[in-house]
Amino acid sequence: MRLLLTIGVPTYNRATTLALALESLASQAPEALEHVQILVSNNASTDNTPEVIARYRHRFPHFEYVENERNMGMDFNMAQAFRLARTKYSWIFSDDDILLPQQLLHIVGILKGEEIGGMFMQPTWYLHNIADATIGDLSFTYKRYEKPMEYLEQVHYWVGYISGNIVNKDLVSSLPALYQFDGSNIVHMGWNIPVIFMGKPNVRVFSNTVMGRATESVSYRYFETLSTNMLRILNPLVEQGLLPAAGRQLIVEKILTVWVPQYVQPGVPIINNEKPFLLLLRSFWSYKAFWTSLVPLFIKRIYYPLTSRLGAAIKKAVIKVVDKLLKVHANAQREQLAGQLASLGLNSWLPAQCALRNPQYIAIGRRFISGDNLRLEAIEEPGTTSAQPKVVIGDDVEIGVNVHISSLQHVYIGNNVRLSNRVYITDHALERTAQAREQLPRHRKLKSAGPVRIESRVLIEEGVCIFGGVTIGENAIVLAGSVVDQDVPAHTIVGGNPARELVASPALSPDFNIP
Repeated sequence: MRLLLTIGVPTYNRATTLALALESLASQAPEALEHVQILVSNNASTDNTPEVIARYRHRFPHFEYVENERNMGMDFNMAQAFRLARTKYSWIFSDDDILLPQQLLHIVGILKGEEIGGMFMQPTWYLHNIADATIGDLSFTYKRYEKPMEYLEQVHYWVGYISGNIVNKDLVSSLPALYQFDGSNIVHMGWNIPVIFMGKPNVRVFSNTVMGRATESVSYRYFETLSTNMLRILNPLVEQGLLPAAGRQLIVEKILTVWVPQYVQPGVPIINNEKPFLLLLRSFWSYKAFWTSLVPLFIKRIYYPLTSRLGAAIKKAVIKVVDKLLKVHANAQREQLAGQLASLGLNSWLPAQCALRNPQYIAIGRRFISGDNLRLEAIEEPGTTSAQPKVVIGDDVEIGVNVHISSLQHVYIGNNVRLSNRVYITDHALERTAQAREQLPRHRKLKSAGPVRIESRVLIEEGVCIFGGVTIGENAIVLAGSVVDQDVPAHTIVGGNPARELVASPALSPDFNIP
């Protein structure tokens, strides 16, 4: 009987982490391992890798080991692990990553069901010692995507993450592009990307499944891989009809706006003597995101040391140019975010500095205005989707600076509401049960306390916190520094921690004073 899945582990001189990886695989449920082939491809390691193999090979019902006579390079070894797989599905698994307990049983369960194209699992990271990491809830949640572009929007540049992608090899084994990207450091994208568009559903796993080892540096030319080599793969895939042009655009824009900016921030050292600006310019000069997202960051990298050596007049000119470029960058980001909202009313403007999470679930009415550092979050629970906006803001709402609104269930703000500076509104919190407190905070689940509803003509003064399950009635005032955890009746003034009613009036006027 043909096995279901091959987990291919390419390795080179990583005996210690390889042992951890194999231990995590060997510790999976036996009923899952019965369907799985473990294949280790050793790229002529000079350490004690053979001893590790001897110690673990008998712990798997199906195990294969190959050893190259000489080091053939990372891409060759990865491609070999994929090529030697004789199962329907192939999973290239890094020799320094960990499969978390009991996850293989869930994965095999999905693969035994309706045929899929690809499966993606975003990693949880550890830096130095696996023993220092704490894993929270391991309940398994996932979502199937019938439309490949919707799946790619979830995965984008993570198609390049080795241990995070399972591929239906039967769908791509005959493709000419399969192994043609040797020397790119990302040869696996030659099969990870095409399989998405082979007519089968794709699956994203939301649970903690894989733990990856985060590194503070890399041994290969990082920016060359993300620029020159990336287009060396994406362009032929588009030309061969294996990737839509819109898919290439999506992956590149995510690289330019999310991934690369982490590594070119001022103060972040450039490794391996690369020249990232020139590499990225040559590859992505025709992409708007390069000019609006990366160029301002590169200017910032040289801005302060440069201006310290310039005369006053030149310094003023440089500052003016930099400020203009940064403003262009901010406006471009603002326009991009506004276009992603569920709705944005007439004459409404997002601030230059704002952060939106899942903007497709955020609706804003007419004549909206806000100060900088606005954060609006519509948190999507793993495995679920919402047809309705989670954050709804009415007409003529005015918001100060440093305001944070976060919704797991629903936050509603009526018309003519004023939120002053540093207001925090949330309908959820991390679980606080005794069992949850045994976990690190980052591993605890979010739990909704009920929707927040702020009716029309409400004034929220500076530094107020509003928690879930609360309704603030029409024309109410919440005084500065208050913590609101209970309903506020209409036409009242409340204050304190916790907020309590101070004054009740059927019709508050603007000059009403607290006695």
